[in-house]
Amino acid sequence: MTAQTYGPGRYHWALNTEYLNGIPGGAQVAGHGFIDLTEPESALSVCSRLVRELGGPELAGLDSTTAFMIRPVRAPQRPAQPGGAR
Repeated sequence: MTAQTYGPGRYHWALNTEYLNGIPGGAQVAGHGFIDLTEPESALSVCSRLVRELGGPELAGLDSTTAFMIRPVRAPQRPAQPGGAR
């Protein structure tokens, strides 16, 4: 399986990470938002960076189960002008 790479642009992301081992009672990190990529980056790299930013360094080395979604933000479409473009 090859990693999906995303080029420069604005993206919407959402993730949910659960830590079941290494923390008594477990822990969960979840969030969603927007990210601006300035150079091509893999989905795994983006996900890893966001997990570190949201969960902090103390969770970075622990095993987790993560659901992650990333998709490009598209520019809003302008409504068609009556009678064609002017």
